[in-house]
Amino acid sequence: MGNQLPKVVVSVPMEVLEKVVKAYPGLPPEEALRQYLLDSLRGEVPEVRDVGMGTSPISKEDISKLQRSIMDLLNPYTAKLDDLSRRLGTVIEILENLAERISSLENSLKEVKEGYAPRVEAPHEVKHRERKSALDFLREQKVMFESDITGRIRNRDAFFERLRRGGAIVLELSNERVAVDPDFWDEFKKRLSELTSNLDRDILRVLGKAGAALLKALMHDAQVYYDATRKKWVLLIKEKK
Repeated sequence: MGNQLPKVVVSVPMEVLEKVVKAYPGLPPEEALRQYLLDSLRGEVPEVRDVGMGTSPISKEDISKLQRSIMDLLNPYTAKLDDLSRRLGTVIEILENLAERISSLENSLKEVKEGYAPRVEAPHEVKHRERKSALDFLREQKVMFESDITGRIRNRDAFFERLRRGGAIVLELSNERVAVDPDFWDEFKKRLSELTSNLDRDILRVLGKAGAALLKALMHDAQVYYDATRKKWVLLIKEKK
C-alpha cells in the first residue's frame, strides 16, 4: 500500500484531446496525451495539418488550454510544497538552535564538574576559558605582561583584544603589551602621583608588588620618569581603551 504511486487526474478539454489523439495515431488517449506532454517539455510539439473533418491543427490556443488545465491541477500541490518547504526550513532552524544550546549546556556542565576538582589553575590555562574568566584572572593578577604568556597563548593579538573589549586597559609598550585591570590602573596612577621618592623600598611600599613591576616596565620603555626637582613622577603613556 505504501509503495503505490499517487494518481493524478488531468481534466483536458475535449477539442484539445481530439487533436492530441489525431497527432499520435495508434496510441490510446491517455498514452497520446502523455507523449504529447513529454514532447512539449522537449520543445517537440507535433504539427498536425490534416486531422480529419471538423478539426484543425493543434494551435497555441489549444496548448494554452491544456497548460491551464495542468496548472489548475498542480497549483494546489505547488502551494502545499511551498508551505512544506517553509515549515522544513523552520524545523531546521529550530534544530540548529537546539544543537547550539545543547553544546553550550555541555560546556557549562563540564566547567561545573571541573570546578569541584581540588586544583589551582595555572596562568596559561586562561587560553582555555571564556572572556569573563580571563578578565577575572586579570582582576586577580592586577597586571598581565605579554612576556609572561608568550608560548602559552597562541593568538596573543586576539587575547589582548578580548581583554580590551572587556574593559581592560592595554598599554602598548615598544617591546610588549601590558594588560591592566581598570580599577588597579586608576589606583596605580593615584598612588604614583602621591609618591615623592624614587627609592626601591619606597616604590614597593606605596605601589605594592604589582605596581612596582608595572612602574619598572614603564620606566624601561621611557613612558614615565621621576622629576627630582619637583619630587614627582610624570606619566607619559596613554592607555588604549
